[in-house]
Amino acid sequence: MKNPPMDRDFKPRPELSLQGNPSENWRRWQQRFELYLTATESDSKEDDIKIARLLSAIGPEALERFNHFTWATGEDKAKYKDVMDKFQREFAGMKRVVFSR
Repeated sequence: MKNPPMDRDFKPRPELSLQGNPSENWRRWQQRFELYLTATESDSKEDDIKIARLLSAIGPEALERFNHFTWATGEDKAKYKDVMDKFQREFAGMKRVVFSR
């Protein structure tokens, strides 16, 4: 009997939460997603497959943000690195700062 492909044994982590501290949530979610790609041997797949897995796992709120990204000259929404860089810039400055009086 043939073993099923490795990626059937691993499921991506829960969707990215934009509540609380989106910047920190993104950092953690991105790390887990990169580990998922490695564990499923998907990190060597074509960019379109990695992007499809990313957008399938990231959740509806972040997917909606992706749908509204504007792509500058030199950026390519078909390149995994460019998509990840775009999300990084999107969430990098979204820190919640709590001030007490």
